[in-house]
Amino acid sequence: SRDWSSDVCSSDLDAGTGQLQVLATGTQGGNGHLTLGSGLVAVSGVQRTALTAAGSVVLSGTGGLTAPGDVTLSAQSLTASSGAQSQITARDGTLAIQPTALTGGSAATPGAGAAVTLNAAQVVHSGKVDLPSGKLVINADQSVQLASGSTTNLAGYTKKIDDVTLTTVGGSLQVRAASGDITLASGSVVDVSAATGGSSTAGSMSFSAPNGTVALQGRLVATSAAGQTGGSLSVDSASAINLTDLAQRLAAENSASLSNFAQSIAVRNRQGNQSLAEGTTLQAQKLSLSADAGQLTVQGSLLANGSTAGDSVALSAGQDVVVGSGAVIEAKATTGGAGGQVSLASASGTIRLSGGSIDTSGASADNGTVSLRALRNGNDVQVDAIQTTLSGVK
Repeated sequence: SRDWSSDVCSSDLDAGTGQLQVLATGTQGGNGHLTLGSGLVAVSGVQRTALTAAGSVVLSGTGGLTAPGDVTLSAQSLTASSGAQSQITARDGTLAIQPTALTGGSAATPGAGAAVTLNAAQVVHSGKVDLPSGKLVINADQSVQLASGSTTNLAGYTKKIDDVTLTTVGGSLQVRAASGDITLASGSVVDVSAATGGSSTAGSMSFSAPNGTVALQGRLVATSAAGQTGGSLSVDSASAINLTDLAQRLAAENSASLSNFAQSIAVRNRQGNQSLAEGTTLQAQKLSLSADAGQLTVQGSLLANGSTAGDSVALSAGQDVVVGSGAVIEAKATTGGAGGQVSLASASGTIRLSGGSIDTSGASADNGTVSLRALRNGNDVQVDAIQTTLSGVK
């Protein structure tokens, strides 16, 4: 269902059959940028609206554009001035962001901390969105596609002013497809990394397709260094996610000095079973896997080790929760502090600790906890005999 809180008066727009094209060619001494300033521009009586710039489409102030049909943005980049709060709505059509065919222009210098919302029946992004330390929200009634070659930059950055080095935080991406799929094609890049140096914070990404599939085949980057706060990833899909592929993609961005999505990783599938295969590792301070209606099986490694007592692993399922012989589940304190928490919950099935290991050891303080929650069965609960090795548990 549509939930566009700032979609003011778009329902009153007449789609019509016409076309509106706005060009910023950069000739006659212009810079080739097309700027949407303060105030909401409402287009009526057209089926297709096209904004084409030799440079960038720049969002400024508080406002934006709303149209009843398709909206196409062709430019070097879609960007915004510092602190801008803008929305672009293609009410019943496709909102497309794509490279420009015009020559002679260059991309505008982006401002920091802008908030941009894109609303449409479908969103297809094959160009460049440049919003450093910004917030990008994409709402689609149907599907969202980040095509091969697309770049979405929301990362923090470092700037030097009068010999003082300033760093900004990584931004946030929220993508929701109400009735269809979310696809990040191979060759696409989304970056919400912390700035290099200083005490910056990596940002967050959230993908929600409650009635479809989330296919994450592109690069997901939310790196942070030691001493910085890590990035967060949330995936909510009707069908199960390929956790082996996801783990490999996230780990590919790690290096000797940088960790990818070090703060939290949460994956939920609303239909069917979910499994973490042996040899697959997910690592963050907080890890959560849930299979609403099916079985959740863990044969791989879930590592939530850190220096805070809040480190945790949460496993939940509508049916059985199974910890297999290859499973390694850890919420240990690595440097002075209490151990973390591991929780397993089954709504209507059985918790089966069939092998592997769970470790919630503290470093120099208290050990952590393991909690099991399942249905009662007479005077018992639906938890099989524990064959998993438990270490560092209160």
